[in-house]
Amino acid sequence: KLYGGFNGTETQLSQRNPDVNETILSGDVNGNDTGTLDFNLPAYQDNAFQVVTLSGNDVLLDGLTIKGGNARGNNKFGSAILIQTPVKVASFNKLLIEDNRVNNAGVVYFGHASTQSGAFNYTFTNCIFRNNLGRFATVFYASNPRGASAKTTFLNSVFYDNVVANVPNEANG
Repeated sequence: KLYGGFNGTETQLSQRNPDVNETILSGDVNGNDTGTLDFNLPAYQDNAFQVVTLSGNDVLLDGLTIKGGNARGNNKFGSAILIQTPVKVASFNKLLIEDNRVNNAGVVYFGHASTQSGAFNYTFTNCIFRNNLGRFATVFYASNPRGASAKTTFLNSVFYDNVVANVPNEANG
């Protein structure tokens, strides 16, 4: 479990305030991103492929800003959040996911293996997805596991100013 919204004086989790105390997880190594969405800007080349990679189970991210991911090359999925195959249950509360670029699909990406079984449940509550760039399925992409069930729920979440650009021919249907 990872919580944001602290100012450093709290003694209890209930005292935090993510609306006032922004906690930023950033892939922008040099601190030079401009927020401009383009695949060819040199300022983004230093950025981390993925900002957050999840590999445990029963995960919670709460009260965080996740920005500056630049998934590219062999790491072309999940620039903000990459959810690996062991994760069956994950909750995402009050996240701001912005200014991420993904050279393929999904600034949030779930990559399931075809041999997995069981139920996969992911819930996004009170999240904002804005100003992200991808070639298709910019914000969210999941591969469905065979022989298993996958359910993703978005509650009271907002999506805006996300851009699909330079769509590859194989993604055109």
